[in-house]
Amino acid sequence: MGWWTHLWLNEGFASYIEYLAVDHIFPKWDIWNQFMQSDFNAALYYDGLKHTHPIEVEVHHPSEITAVFDAVSYSKGASIIRMLADYLGEKKFRDGLRRYLKTHRYGNAETGDLWNALAHVSGKPVAKIMANWTGKAGYPLLTVSEKKNGFEIKQSRFFASAISERETRDSTTWHVPISFEHGGKKGRVLLASRAANVPNADPYFKLNVGESALFRTRYPKKVREALGLAVQSKKLQVRDRLGLVRDIFALAEPDKLSATDGLAFAANYKNETEYVVWSALASGLGKLHS
Repeated sequence: MGWWTHLWLNEGFASYIEYLAVDHIFPKWDIWNQFMQSDFNAALYYDGLKHTHPIEVEVHHPSEITAVFDAVSYSKGASIIRMLADYLGEKKFRDGLRRYLKTHRYGNAETGDLWNALAHVSGKPVAKIMANWTGKAGYPLLTVSEKKNGFEIKQSRFFASAISERETRDSTTWHVPISFEHGGKKGRVLLASRAANVPNADPYFKLNVGESALFRTRYPKKVREALGLAVQSKKLQVRDRLGLVRDIFALAEPDKLSATDGLAFAANYKNETEYVVWSALASGLGKLHS
């Protein structure tokens, strides 16, 4: 790294690559499920607080260095790298990294150098897409609402506290890479505005398939019910089952949903067999118990 401001290039990448390597050597382990339970959850939790900080923090004096060695640099850093790798595709992401490493070998680099290398290979405006992911604190909440002929998706910053949300009044707009399954079809879209419309109001509507992007989702009751049936039948993969119950319980804290909604959705998991999903369930129930 060129300076401590870009610490995440070292530590976020280290946190990401350890899972990537294990997944390559032992694919049957499904190590990304463990990533969801550890680093991804840590990023969502700590960066949902009012007093978080951007991934890139200007360090002006050596006494400030230790402040950036935390879950935002490590876990959020790893999570947005995973999100970008999924968006660009494995080959382009790998080729972009090769270009980045060769260009800056025996030297130093900054965040913009990585974005330039990935943009050169992928042809996508990586720096523009990632600017607010590293330069601003927090991450988005995508709220799905029913409209006359479909759904509307709105983004806002997620806060674990309703009081923090009112006091901060953050209006950041992220470029959010969204994978989705809707009406029996899968697709991808980049949400670069505050809101977007989705035609065809099929109640089965899952955002963030595979839980690769760093955001939470709030669904209306009709969609939650359809997704609940998919949880019961295990039509949804492990990471999607984990993400749904994690978000629903988390949204009860700032009163975006109710605790009753969390308990009702948790009932869909009575035949669940995966440890990481039960860990998310136990965490949500534990908070209610407290």
